[in-house]
Amino acid sequence: MNLIPKAIIVGMAQGQLIGTGPITPFVQAAGAQPITADSINRIWSQVIKEYPYQSLQLEPSGRGGVFLGAPEELVIIQPPLIQIRSRIDTDPRGIDGVAEKADFVLNQIIHQIPGPAPLNLGIKLIFHTPAPGGDAVAFARTELVKGEDDLKTLAGGTSFLACIKVAVMSPEINRVLLVEPLVNDPTHLYLDLDVQYPGIVNKLQIKDQILQANDFMIHQVNAFLDARAAEWGN
Repeated sequence: MNLIPKAIIVGMAQGQLIGTGPITPFVQAAGAQPITADSINRIWSQVIKEYPYQSLQLEPSGRGGVFLGAPEELVIIQPPLIQIRSRIDTDPRGIDGVAEKADFVLNQIIHQIPGPAPLNLGIKLIFHTPAPGGDAVAFARTELVKGEDDLKTLAGGTSFLACIKVAVMSPEINRVLLVEPLVNDPTHLYLDLDVQYPGIVNKLQIKDQILQANDFMIHQVNAFLDARAAEWGN
C-alpha cells in the first residue's frame, strides 16, 4: 500500500490525575504555580527563533495561549492541555522534520512551565492511502479484517480488540488504529493512529517516540493492509 503521511498531533498533560479510569481527567496539581503570560512569552521567543509561527494569542487571564502558523500549524498551551499540531506533507523533511519540531517545542514548554513533570505523551498520526480497487467503502466492509490471525500479526503478540478500529495495548504503550473510507474521497482510506505513552513524559525521548509511532504505521500497519489488499477481488 502507498501510505501518504498527512498530519501529526503531539500532546501531553500538565496536571494531576483524578481517579484511575480510562477517561480520567486532569486538573491543576495541588500547590503548582499557574502558568503566566511571562512564561508563555518566553516560550514564544525561543520557538520563533527556530520555527516561523506568525502570531501569539494569549488568553485574557494570561494562563494560556496559542501559537499560530501556516494552516494546521499551531501550538496550544492551555494547562492541563499542551499540544502541537503540524502537517507532515508540507514539511520538506517529512516525519523527521515534524518530530524535531515537536521535540523542540515541547521541551521549551517543559522547561518554562512550573509544576510537576507532564504526563502521558500522546501522538496522533494521520495518513491516507489509495484503496485497492479504488473503492474504500467496499474494501473496508469486506477485506479489512479477515480473522484473528491478522489481528495477532498487527498486535505483535500483545492483546487486541478489533473491528475497523483496533486497540493494541501493553503496559508501556497503547495504540489505537482507525481505518475508514476517506469522507471526501471514497477512493482512499483514512488512517488514524493514536499512540499513548502512559506515565511521566521523558523529555529526552520525545523525538524517538514519535519516530517509533511512525515506524509502527509504515511497517506493521502497512503490512496488515498489504495482506488485505492482496486478497482483494479473490
